[in-house]
Amino acid sequence: MSADNAIIILKTPGEWGFEYRVAHVCAAENLTYEHSDGNPEYVNMLFWDAIVFQKHTDALVYALELERFYGFIEYGVYDLEFPHPFQYYVERAPKH
Repeated sequence: MSADNAIIILKTPGEWGFEYRVAHVCAAENLTYEHSDGNPEYVNMLFWDAIVFQKHTDALVYALELERFYGFIEYGVYDLEFPHPFQYYVERAPKH
């Protein structure tokens, strides 16, 4: 059986450079489903409550802590960069 999970460090433009959000994600392919620049619904759903880091190194340290916490991570820790500020995805996500 496949775990189909990863720890993703999402990099988006921020007010003072880049922002990095870290999340444990299942079915990561949904992040780009029908949207090569990020599917607003899934980006918002998976990262809306993520801690925001200003430095990639801090995000990586946290990501490695999450990896240890969850145990088996099929696809490991990896970076994903989208071109729009996070607020772009929040504003375009469907309202439920």
